Amino acid sequence: DHAAEYARKALELAKRLSGLSPANLQFQSALAEAYTNWGDVNGNPLYNSLGDAETAVASYQRAAVIAERVAPNCAGSACKQALAGIHTRLGKVYAWAHGDPAAALVEFSKAASLSEWIRANSKPNPWRELNVAIRDTNLVGPLLALNRAAEARRRAEEATTILQALLRSDPQIVSARRELAMAFHARGQVEAAAGNQRSAINWYERGEALFRELIALQRDYAADLGLRSIWKSLADSQLKAANPSG
Repeated sequence: DHAAEYARKALELAKRLSGLSPANLQFQSALAEAYTNWGDVNGNPLYNSLGDAETAVASYQRAAVIAERVAPNCAGSACKQALAGIHTRLGKVYAWAHGDPAAALVEFSKAASLSEWIRANSKPNPWRELNVAIRDTNLVGPLLALNRAAEARRRAEEATTILQALLRSDPQIVSARRELAMAFHARGQVEAAAGNQRSAINWYERGEALFRELIALQRDYAADLGLRSIWKSLADSQLKAANPSG
């Protein structure tokens, strides 16, 4: 696989450079990024990866250790944003590949805290708001799995509000449209968990429509994955709505 080979070479180079100058923040940041990329090509569930979740987790964990060491000495919010991305990746692997909502919640919560810090300490911009919404949506599944439904509902509603406001200001932000579809899915999951299957179906159908629009515009692996996930949730809620006593 060409992507894996390039990522491996980039990681080897970053290791050599960081070894030559351990105090160089730029080299250390590059090493964290290289470990992150190595994790992505091996086992990021949102990418067309090699499906090696264990290597991905190990790589992301190494990246997080380095990024946490660099972040306090890094000007601006870029290093904290990178660290939030690493925690998000770990959360995705724990949630999707390992089926461990408690571990996923820990990682997603770290990412959410970093995003809130960035939001409070930087000038307003669409990408800052988008990242906060993404972190909110990511928390919904693990929170529901751990019976924290009220917090899951709050997070799903906050994500939806942020993303809808973003798209009102600029309808062309494709990533915001994809994340809104995911937020609609999260809203459906909250309603389904509360036993409101008809409401859940409505949210799932809204998310499905958005994903279909995105896929029609451009090939999008994350949108494909999101659409398949919504279909699974939609089928489950339709079955429960048709057989409420079952």
